Amino acid sequence: MLFKNKLVLKDHPIYTVEDYIGIPKVQRESKYGMYLEPHALIFNFSSRVSEWDKFYEFIKKEYPIQWFFRRWIFSLDNPVYKVHNLLKHHYLNHKYAVKRFFKPLFPRWRKCYSRYRYTDIKELVITSNFALILDFWYEEISKDIVNWNANKTHKTFYKELKAVVKYIEEGRQKLQYKADKELEKASNIKKKGLSYQVRYGKYNAAEKLIEDQDTHILSWFIENRGHFWT
Repeated sequence: MLFKNKLVLKDHPIYTVEDYIGIPKVQRESKYGMYLEPHALIFNFSSRVSEWDKFYEFIKKEYPIQWFFRRWIFSLDNPVYKVHNLLKHHYLNHKYAVKRFFKPLFPRWRKCYSRYRYTDIKELVITSNFALILDFWYEEISKDIVNWNANKTHKTFYKELKAVVKYIEEGRQKLQYKADKELEKASNIKKKGLSYQVRYGKYNAAEKLIEDQDTHILSWFIENRGHFWT
């Protein structure tokens, strides 16, 4: 709304229109005679007419010219502005639809499972959820204006998420590389008579470490799913 940020009452606890009217006129106007708006008004669920409706009815009578330019002309009561808003709304919706057709949401998640390649659900549970975490990190966290230092809960979540992303992108690959090396060594052992556990013990331990870490990340994701929105 025009002038909204500047023309607001300060240091006055206003809850109803009666409270507003009770303030001396000189205190609810700017030095240029512009009416000041309450910062907030109480909401009464039992009444069909809100305090804001009453407020603007009062303004309409006391400041008809200001009401016209500051309130009515930019409200849906104005048929021209209403049509403009509807056309703008439809335009933005179609623009967004075209944009997402060529650039869909969650790009990493969409790429994690190709239509032509079969993947066991056991593996897909990991890759798809990890892709969603990365999408949230790159498509929302890095582009948003959320203050993740606002409180202890936000700060803890952000710190944990950052560590999870690092594991998905770096830590898991290092562990997998180590497991592959152990498998290669076990496969190249020439000595006969070794038990499976002796031959593949280190490889199994490396794979178990990956599995445990993956399970930890997936469990963390479910427990913290409420934070995955901005």
